[in-house]
Amino acid sequence: MEKIINIDTGKTLVTKLKKADTFRTRFWGLLPSKSLPEGEGLLLTPCRSVHTFFMKFKIDVLYLDQYYGIVRVYREVSPWRILPPCKKTNHVLELPAGMISATETRKGHRIAFFK
Repeated sequence: MEKIINIDTGKTLVTKLKKADTFRTRFWGLLPSKSLPEGEGLLLTPCRSVHTFFMKFKIDVLYLDQYYGIVRVYREVSPWRILPPCKKTNHVLELPAGMISATETRKGHRIAFFK
């Protein structure tokens, strides 16, 4: 089980990380899920943008560069939205809605992975 911490704030973003690193797992992402419980997160890699078509709940989204620096922040994205692609983005981290605000996470911050 991997944990993600915001290095700049010292706050924990994820205590149970799931990875979507194949075409199939990235394609399905959180679509089969009824919710994203607090503490959980989904890392899509490689990935430059996401959508929330067919989802049943809001999510927070972080666009990350190749070094896991945060290049874009999207709070409480509703179902049926398309987030624009970003050239600097290599990975996307999907979090429960409200987690970005709760952890004071901002563009320019960096995250780190721990086991």
